[in-house]
Amino acid sequence: MNDTEALVFLTRAAMLDPRMKRVDPVDQADMAEAWSTVLDDVALDAALIVLREHYRSSSDPITPAAIVAGIGAEPTTSPYPEIHDGSQRAVLATFGTTPEEFDADPAVRARVLREHQQRELEAGR
Repeated sequence: MNDTEALVFLTRAAMLDPRMKRVDPVDQADMAEAWSTVLDDVALDAALIVLREHYRSSSDPITPAAIVAGIGAEPTTSPYPEIHDGSQRAVLATFGTTPEEFDADPAVRARVLREHQQRELEAGR
């Protein structure tokens, strides 16, 4: 999972669990970067499946350890195909930025997160 994918994951998690929500855009970007560092070898679609299953059976906050532990039992198809419509570069292009800008500038990361959250809310997800 890269930083962009971690933003997607954490946005989805915050919608399910208000304890995961961060209001400050810089805190949101920092949290995404920290999670992507720990979950760099985990695919976003697999993590989203574990997230869904986790909150079906637990009221505890999701952790990176819970994601890694749950990876072995995920189905082979993603329940969120709209997230997987291209590479990181293509996804970030929809937000008017590049992976290089996203990685280098916390303000860009924060803006992308805000716009992503707004899109998710508008789509009713």
